Amino acid sequence: MPPMRSLIAALLLVFTMQPPALAQRAGETWTVVIDRGAFSSFAYTWRLKEDGTYEEDGFDTLSRAPIQQMVTGRWSARDGRLVLRQDFAGFVFDGRVTGEQYTGTFYQDRTPLAKFCAWKGSEVPAGCDDELIG
Repeated sequence: MPPMRSLIAALLLVFTMQPPALAQRAGETWTVVIDRGAFSSFAYTWRLKEDGTYEEDGFDTLSRAPIQQMVTGRWSARDGRLVLRQDFAGFVFDGRVTGEQYTGTFYQDRTPLAKFCAWKGSEVPAGCDDELIG
């Protein structure tokens, strides 16, 4: 292969590869609760996609009725940390993944609003234990 083709092939390979952390998290589903204020009776399900985006559905935990239209955003992962940023409203979930649990702080426009906890899968967590939140 001529040198220019080799260079182009190498560049294409580099730009199309996913970082290892993204590849590990892609396809995961997380269900989250926020134990505070207006959010406390709701749960949200995040579906992480391979392209670094996610979809979020929200529902009332008692009636299972939807509480919002589907929300989208971007996610990133590195060294046990997972960050989800909604495409609107300035909401950010920043936390650490330990096994099947994801705990951290819920922000709006860089202002911390509450702690959150999520479990891998679609089961609704009973609530956030203080000792689980980092």
